Amino acid sequence: MTYRIIGLAEIALLFCLAAIRPEVAQAQTAQDMIGSWALVANVNIREDGTRVDVYGADPKGIQIFDSSGRLALITTRPDLPRFASKNRLTGTPEENAAIV
Repeated sequence: MTYRIIGLAEIALLFCLAAIRPEVAQAQTAQDMIGSWALVANVNIREDGTRVDVYGADPKGIQIFDSSGRLALITTRPDLPRFASKNRLTGTPEENAAIV
């Protein structure tokens, strides 16, 4: 299930990039995708057609493709609360629940 969500997120990212940068839609080879790409949206569409902004309305993230075929995808939700201690390892049960 996790791989399906990540795959859908990647597809959504490419569609968003194609809307902003038309040259992405013209990519002919994997070489055309090498580089880093900023996340614009991460929307899942459920079977009933409803749309879910997985990381909120203004997600932050980056996807990086290298020439050896590896990729890195980092996505975060900017509206998550901060830990009072500024250390996620010492969060209170309430803070941990709010983050998850």
